[in-house]
Amino acid sequence: MAETTKPRLCFISTGTGDRESSSDAFYAAFDDRDVQTSHVALFDKPNVADIRRDTLPDGYATDAGAGLHFAGTELVTAIADRPDAQAYKVVKSADGRTEETALDSLRLRR
Repeated sequence: MAETTKPRLCFISTGTGDRESSSDAFYAAFDDRDVQTSHVALFDKPNVADIRRDTLPDGYATDAGAGLHFAGTELVTAIADRPDAQAYKVVKSADGRTEETALDSLRLRR
């Protein structure tokens, strides 16, 4: 007989954001079932403390309404759909401080 695999179930908590109690309840509900569970966090964002603790490499950040266009791993351009939305290059300086440099953004027209 062919070997069967466990069904997989992924939790996406858009209604409650990435509230930990929601994903905990999901995992608890299926803990005693023969199912492989996972979740997708859509709202969790790293913060400056994560960068200071060396848990994040240098990278990019965006305000709401801004995005980054990549070709492979190379940044092509930053885009924004509103005047106050900005994208940033984020690096940790030699003295351990976090530095954000605003990027020029292509403003999208509606």
